[in-house]
Amino acid sequence: MVAIACHGEIDLSTCPTLQEAISRSFTPDLLLLRLDLTGVTFFDSTGVRCLVDCQRRCENVGARLDVVASPIVERVLHLVGLRAILQQSPPTDSGA
Repeated sequence: MVAIACHGEIDLSTCPTLQEAISRSFTPDLLLLRLDLTGVTFFDSTGVRCLVDCQRRCENVGARLDVVASPIVERVLHLVGLRAILQQSPPTDSGA
């Protein structure tokens, strides 16, 4: 499993950095890519596009994309109809 944690804003100015990190994670033995977006405070259509592209890349290589979303990301994914398409895990409660 490869895990990528994102914090702050995912928008036009930050997506290239996320896309680069995602690209580096695609190795021949990749089975699961987890995107931890619990620290994301802003998420726009550029972020949606990035997740859709990542999902397609995972499907093409037989890997699974798992998204752990902040409430902001969850709301955007729900509004654009991607909530049912992307595999999502609930955030872990680090306080327990």
